[in-house]
Amino acid sequence: MSELFSHAAPEPSQEPASLQTITAEVTVPSGVHDAFEGFTDNVHLWWPMEDYSEFGVDSYLGFEDGDLVEEPAKGEKCLWARINSWISPSSFLLSWLLGGDPLNPDHVAVSFRPHGDGGTRVLLVHERWAPRSGAQPGGDVFREWPQVLDRYARFMGGSQDVD
Repeated sequence: MSELFSHAAPEPSQEPASLQTITAEVTVPSGVHDAFEGFTDNVHLWWPMEDYSEFGVDSYLGFEDGDLVEEPAKGEKCLWARINSWISPSSFLLSWLLGGDPLNPDHVAVSFRPHGDGGTRVLLVHERWAPRSGAQPGGDVFREWPQVLDRYARFMGGSQDVD
């Protein structure tokens, strides 16, 4: 009779694994400080708005008040991500909201490390934690990070690494 009131032993706790992780890496021919500023302060100059934008090529993308936002010429802003950590000029971590569940955001980590003679290695890791249903705006950039980083590398005067 004791079996009627017994409960199954709880499963050992495990860290949640991401559903998918995309890693992209480029080397740019400038120091860490300039690479970080080129990425963050000038994202509006190199981001491929023609391919990845909520409002089109005439909108502005930038980091502002702890967020990454896109702003059209007129109208409301679109929140892409929230900054979780900002350690200039070595790294930042974002809760990526665009195209996903705002209650269970993805994580995008970008780090900047010295490489070679005055260059910088930029590593981006995007971990998707929640499944996505259907086609959602902004979701496709997840698979395209290598191409997006290639655009940044060209803006900085470098090229994408082929490993």
